[in-house]
Amino acid sequence: MREKILRFFEYLILGDLSLFIVLAPYSSLYSKVFIYSSAFLWIIFCVFSYRLRFYRHLIAPNILNKDFRLFFLVLLIATRFSLDYYHSQGIFFSRYLGFTLAFLLGSAMAQHRHRVYVLVGAIIFASIIIGIGGLWDHWHLSADERLYTSFGYDVNLSALLALYFPFICLLILFAKKHFFKWGSLINAIILYPCFVANMSRVVLYAVPASIVVSCYTQKKRLAFLLTIVTIISFYFYSPFLKARIAETFKQDIRVYRSGVALGIFEDFPVIGAGLGMFEKLRSIYDVDSNREYIHSENTFTELLSETGFLGLTVFLWLLAVFFKNAFTLLKQIKDPNQLAIHLGLTAAMISALTVSFATNSIMVGFQNAVIFWLIFGLASGMVTQVQKVPSDTNENV
Repeated sequence: MREKILRFFEYLILGDLSLFIVLAPYSSLYSKVFIYSSAFLWIIFCVFSYRLRFYRHLIAPNILNKDFRLFFLVLLIATRFSLDYYHSQGIFFSRYLGFTLAFLLGSAMAQHRHRVYVLVGAIIFASIIIGIGGLWDHWHLSADERLYTSFGYDVNLSALLALYFPFICLLILFAKKHFFKWGSLINAIILYPCFVANMSRVVLYAVPASIVVSCYTQKKRLAFLLTIVTIISFYFYSPFLKARIAETFKQDIRVYRSGVALGIFEDFPVIGAGLGMFEKLRSIYDVDSNREYIHSENTFTELLSETGFLGLTVFLWLLAVFFKNAFTLLKQIKDPNQLAIHLGLTAAMISALTVSFATNSIMVGFQNAVIFWLIFGLASGMVTQVQKVPSDTNENV
C-alpha cells in the first residue's frame, strides 16, 4: 500500500512538472501554480518515504549544493542590505525563490532514470507545441517581420529556442531510444523555421556554437560540418536577416544599457544595490536616454549591479563547477541515451548562458527563467548520479 502511495505522488510530481514545462511559456500564473504545487508534493513524498527524517532528503544530492547554498546566501545578503529592502524582498520571493525551487526539483528528478525520461518527453512535447504555434503565427507575417510569438502569445521565443533547439539536436545525433531520436527529428523540422524566423542574432550564433562544442567532445565530424553548413544557410534566408547579421558588431543599445549597470556597480561594488534595484535606479544613472526600459538586457551586468562583485563571482563559480564536472565525466557515461540527454542539457546550458549576454532571460520573470533553473538542476543532478554510479553500469540515470 505504501509503495502505491509513493508511486502515486511521484507520478503527480512528474505530471505537475511536465505541465509546467508545457504551459509555463504561455502564462506566469500556470508557471507559479505548477512549481509551487510540485514543491509541496515533493515534501509530501519525502514525508511518506522517510517519515520523521524526511527533512534530510528534501534536498537531493548534487555536486552544486554547497555552491548553490552560497549563492542563495548572497541573494539574501543583497536583499537585506538593499537600498530598498521591501522592493528587493518582493523580487526575491517573486523570482529567486521560484528559481531555487525549480533547481532543487530538477536535482531531485535526476535521481532516477524514469523521472529523467518523463521530463525529457515533456521538453520534446513542449517544443513541438511551441514550434507549431510559431509556424501558425509565422504564416501571417511578412518576410521582414520577426517571429516572437506562439499561438499569439509572446513566449520570449528567443530564450526558448536557445534552450530547446540544441537539446533536441543532440538527442537526434546521440540517442538510441526511438522516441527520443524520431520525436526530436520531427521537433527539429517543426522548430527550425521558427528558429530562423525569430532572427535573433545571438540565438543564431549561440545554438550552433553549443552544438559544435558538444559534437567536438564526441568527435562527431559529420555533425560538426552540418552545423557549419546550417550557420552559413542563415545568411541566405531573407534580405532582412542578412542585413541583421551584417550589423552584428555595430553599436547596440544593449552595450549602452550595460554601461548603466556598470555605473551602478561602481557605486555599490561589493554586494550591489540590491535585488531588482536596476529598474529603480536606471532613471538616475541614465539621464541622457529618452527610452523606457527596466532591464539592461545583459544578465551578467545586471546581476553585477544588483548583487555586486560577490554575487557575480559566486554565480560564475557555480557555473564553472558545473561545466568542469559535466565535461570531465563524459567518458564515464556508457549508456547512449544517458549520454545524449547529458550532452543535450549541457548544450542547452551553454546556449542559454551565451544568449544571456544579450537578454535577461535566466534571471527575470517566472516563466522561461524558471525553466532554465529546472534544466540546470536536472543537468547538475545527472552529473551527480554519474559520479555515484560505476561507469560500466550507470543504472540510476
